[in-house]
Amino acid sequence: MSPSRALRRALSWVADELWGLALVCQGIQTEVVDQDAAPETLGARQVLIVLDGPDGGVGLAALDPALLAGLVELQTLGVVLKTPAPDRVFTPTDAAMAAALIDAGMTRFATNLDGHPLADQLSGFRFGAMIEDPRAASLVLDAAEYRVFSVTIDLAHGAKQGELQFLLPVREVPDAHDSGNQDQPGPHEQTLLLVPAQINAILARVQMPLARAGSLAPGDLVPLPAEAVSQMQIMVGQNEMLAKASLGQMNGFRAVRLDLPDRAKAMLTGAGPDAVASGPAPGPEKPTRPGATEPEAARQEVGVHNSTLSLQDAEFDASSVDLPELDIEPLDPLALPALPD
Repeated sequence: MSPSRALRRALSWVADELWGLALVCQGIQTEVVDQDAAPETLGARQVLIVLDGPDGGVGLAALDPALLAGLVELQTLGVVLKTPAPDRVFTPTDAAMAAALIDAGMTRFATNLDGHPLADQLSGFRFGAMIEDPRAASLVLDAAEYRVFSVTIDLAHGAKQGELQFLLPVREVPDAHDSGNQDQPGPHEQTLLLVPAQINAILARVQMPLARAGSLAPGDLVPLPAEAVSQMQIMVGQNEMLAKASLGQMNGFRAVRLDLPDRAKAMLTGAGPDAVASGPAPGPEKPTRPGATEPEAARQEVGVHNSTLSLQDAEFDASSVDLPELDIEPLDPLALPALPD
């Protein structure tokens, strides 16, 4: 729900719950202004109320005289009169008649914004005190920027109409990770858990005529070089090599030993990312036939990139391969630090 819609619904709902009052938001406009321009958005005759916010933040509410007069009549006479607003100076006692609408409205506003990126920034403001004029307002509005909500309100089916404005500071909100809430799930965790992450383990790259490759069927054996077990590549994304690896066995099971890049090793040993010069990750080696000339190697490279071969149900028979025993110390994945981007 957008902030404008959340505020419109909050004010209408609160007026109905508190007094059974028909409050209709006929229009709402929003804008972001700097500190100098914020007082210029206020009307000369509006009643100005300071809003106390979280972490010392200060906002402002501004009510047209007709709107405040309607709230005063409702709470003193029980009805909103269909008469013009009185031409008099409003007092802090009059302004206090708007406290219930402001406080409950801001609370409901925050509830309606649940899950919105601006929820923390726009929440937590309460009725403070009345101030005299826009000049005094310029002394309390100390944020660099303010988000202004201007709402045109109809009370009691046209008995009174006026504008209500909220000026809320654009402020920095501490990140959840900085406030000790690392165990709390992020707002997009469930969606991100459904995103597929594909990792490919490449034993070797074998070149053969296209006719031979097209005739391969399940059960056919593809000869691999002897060094395949010690030069496996772990690939992610668009053919980017994450690490090199070696095949082996441990405790009777086939195992893989990862040869992590120096930057990752530095992070795991606590040396930090600055201990290793940054640079692009090494890419996969391009397959070329031994002894091929440079033009021929280029033609082979083009052939590799422009043709795709997919073998369904293909198997790799490693029963005859003598895999070395690997001495691998188990790692707790939860204890590994996050690698920098």
